Formats: sequence, structure tokens, C-alpha cells
Amino acid sequence: MKRCITCKHWGNGTFDKNVRSKTCDSPKILRGYNVKDEDVPIDGANVEEDVGWGIVTGPHFGCVLHEDK
Repeated sequence: MKRCITCKHWGNGTFDKNVRSKTCDSPKILRGYNVKDEDVPIDGANVEEDVGWGIVTGPHFGCVLHEDK
């Protein structure tokens, strides 16, 4: 499985500077309380978001949404 460390969606947020765990900005990962079930892609996710960072993973987390950098 492909890993976050080589994915173009990983580590693009302001939270991510100089930390090991980074955010994912895949367009298939939606954020917020007002997302409707039918808006979530069948291969995506809706992540609860209070402060703007959404989902945070370590560099070797594997994901089906991976896209090479």
C-alpha cells in the first residue's frame, strides 16, 4: 500500500510545519458538521472538524486515496 510520506495530499496545511504527523487535504476527505451523507464520496470520508486540521496521520500511514507527489 502507498504511504502518506509519498502522497501529494499530505502535509500541506499550516498545522504541518516541523511536525512528524501531518494533515491530509485529499478532496475525498470532507470536513465539518454540515456535510450531508450523500456528499461523501463512496471511497472518501467525513471528518469532524473543530479547529481546521481535520485528519492527521503519521508518515507511514497507508491509504487508498494516495496520489504520488
